[in-house]
Amino acid sequence: MKERLTAIMIRIASDIRIASRLCALACLLAISLPQAMPVMARGSSPASLGRGVQADFTDVTAEISLPRVIDVGAATSPRTHLSDPHLAAACTKLSAGKTAWFASDADGNVDTGLSVDAYDEGVTILAPGFKYACAPKDVDIVVIIYNESYGDQPALVDKHTLRASPGAGVFYYGLTTPDGQPLQNGQWRVAFYLGKTVLSTGEVVVGGKTSMDATQQAVLQGTIKDLRTGKPVAGARVFILNPGVTIADFTSDARNEAIYAQTRTDDQGQYALWKPLDRNTTYAMLIAADGYKLRGANNLTIGSDAETPVTLDVQIIKK
Repeated sequence: MKERLTAIMIRIASDIRIASRLCALACLLAISLPQAMPVMARGSSPASLGRGVQADFTDVTAEISLPRVIDVGAATSPRTHLSDPHLAAACTKLSAGKTAWFASDADGNVDTGLSVDAYDEGVTILAPGFKYACAPKDVDIVVIIYNESYGDQPALVDKHTLRASPGAGVFYYGLTTPDGQPLQNGQWRVAFYLGKTVLSTGEVVVGGKTSMDATQQAVLQGTIKDLRTGKPVAGARVFILNPGVTIADFTSDARNEAIYAQTRTDDQGQYALWKPLDRNTTYAMLIAADGYKLRGANNLTIGSDAETPVTLDVQIIKK
C-alpha cells in the first residue's frame, strides 16, 4: 500500500528538530537530557558566540519574497473510529509490534507493505513505524528520532495522533529534510512512546556509513525568541546561505539555489539544521518570521574547537 506523506512541520528537527527538541522532550516525557551550552546572539556588535563560534547579527531592512520551504513530513495511514461499542469493548489495549523501516520512493510514497533493512545513500524519506492489532481510542504517539551526529541528544521530538481502530493497522512517521535534500548518511534510531511507556524502538543505517566527520563539520541547532518578551517564536524560518552568498544577494534575488540549508522553528521556537555546516567556513544566516524584522549575520563561522551540535539562540525584534 502506497501513501503520500502529508507535509507538516517538524518539532531538529526537523527540520526530520530536530536535539533541537530538548524542551519538548522534557515536557512530553518528563525526563532530563543533557543540553549543549547555549549561545546567545543579539545586538549589532561583533561577538564571539561561545567557543569557536562567530556571528554578528543585525536587523535587515530589505523587503524579501522568500522561497517556499518544504517542511518535515509526517503522516499515518487512515484510521477508522470506533463507533460500535462491542468492538470497542473487545479492544482494550494498544500493542505495538516491532519497529519496521518502510520502503519509500523519490516521489514521497511510502509502502507500508514492504520494510527494508537499510536505506540507500541519497534517500529523501525515512519511514519508521509499527503494526498494531487494534487501537481502543485516539492516542498521541511521541516520536523521538536520533542521528549519530547528535550523539545521545534527540534530533527530533514530535507528537502525532493515532486514531482509534477496531482492527489491525500501521502507524508510521515519514521524515524528510526541510529543503527536500537527501537525508544524512549514518545510523538513525527511533523510539515510539505512549505517555512514558516505550511502545517500540529500532534503528537503521543510511548509505552504509556516516557522511559527517565531526572534525570537519558541525550540526547547528538553537531557539529563536522575541527580544522584548523572551518568548519563543514558532514558525520562524531559518536560512543558511551557500558560502559566498550574502544576505544582500539573497534579499535582492531569493532563490532556492542560494540556500545551503533551511528549516522552521517548532512550537517551542526551536530549530535544527539537518545538513551539517563545514567548520572554518563563513556562511550568511537569516531569520524571518511573520510580524518581525528580518535578522541575519553574514559572518557565521564554526571553528575547529566548537563542540557539535552547536547551539545558537537568536533574539528577533517585532516590526
